[in-house]
Amino acid sequence: MNGLKKISLFLFFSAAVFCKAEDVSALWSGVQKFPSPKYRTIETPEKGVVGIIYEGEDWKGRPTEVFAYYSSPSVLGGGAREADANLPAVVCVHGGGGKAYPEWVKLWAKRGYAAIAPDLYGNGFDGKSLDMSGPKHNGSTTRISEKNPPKDTWVYNAAANVARAHSLIRSFKEVNPEKTAITGISWGGFLTCVSAGIDGRYKAAAPVYGCGYYHLENRWNAYVGTDEAAREAWAKYLDPSARLGKTKIPMLFINSQRDPYFTMKIWSKTSALAADANRKIDFDMKHSQKYGAAPEEILAFFSDKLGLGGAPLAKIEKPEVKSGAICAKYSAAVPVKIAKFYWTRETESANCEKFEASKLKWNCTDAKIESGELKVSPIPEGARSGWFSATDSRGLSTSSACADFGK
Repeated sequence: MNGLKKISLFLFFSAAVFCKAEDVSALWSGVQKFPSPKYRTIETPEKGVVGIIYEGEDWKGRPTEVFAYYSSPSVLGGGAREADANLPAVVCVHGGGGKAYPEWVKLWAKRGYAAIAPDLYGNGFDGKSLDMSGPKHNGSTTRISEKNPPKDTWVYNAAANVARAHSLIRSFKEVNPEKTAITGISWGGFLTCVSAGIDGRYKAAAPVYGCGYYHLENRWNAYVGTDEAAREAWAKYLDPSARLGKTKIPMLFINSQRDPYFTMKIWSKTSALAADANRKIDFDMKHSQKYGAAPEEILAFFSDKLGLGGAPLAKIEKPEVKSGAICAKYSAAVPVKIAKFYWTRETESANCEKFEASKLKWNCTDAKIESGELKVSPIPEGARSGWFSATDSRGLSTSSACADFGK
């Protein structure tokens, strides 16, 4: 048997093993029953929060538990949860190497929200593994293999536990279950995208940095796998791109063009899937929990989409070359005061293949603000890729997608 036939047979049998593990349509059906988990409260050293242990998703046939921080305006002030009423709520999903952050739920409590932040690594508030923890997050637990079918992966377990956290906070009497949102940072942004594709109860979602299409870049090989069957299984079962195109949830995607983990290529491709997508590309944004939780645009976006008051963010369409200029249509309820066009002389998507996006030299040009359109004319010499940014009179900024053009 020659080498090509051996490879073909391997891929055939590998794919058969993966598909046998779970039917795609059935994989998320249990999660989508959205059970409200049993829970208990525990004491933690943190003030202004409640420690919660809730019933997690079963893993490899055994029950698990998840720790989470919860806060609300009354809890933040040292009072009882019962003193609150009709609160909007947000689920806060941490990133790789992260944890349940008490300061994150406190931030949202200050803003008038109820907030829950689960620990998706199976740890308690002290950083020690719970006795009934689920899978840890690493390459072997995250990628699909014969020994690790889709339902046993960390991605499935974590996304299911995010859905359970959502069900739990919706069950609290002080929370309005029709006014909930989700935001996540890095891997938490990835899980926010997964959640938007499987849990239609949210009224808004804001993934920061993280996105889908991991299988398109070698950067994620340790988590996706390197052989063709593993990558196809990832794309089919776990990647947000498999389901995000069906979501009706309004989404605000936030990233930096020089982020070291999530390139404009896969980030823009992911954001294009959502039927109602807005974007913010922050030129100077660093990659961390601190910076990922900070954008005020997230609060404004949630306030608008949850019907809490305030005007919507400006929305900018994809740039295009037209009549010797680069243009993008936009709509804004609040007047746009500053418009910029960020561009490079290299093709963004081509450089993303080499994962050199963070090394690209970017330039900034003032853009003209015309009736319903942003424009740069003449076209900057040699510009081959770029995006528009608009800042309104509130100081809130949004962006277009990053587009390639020129030769």
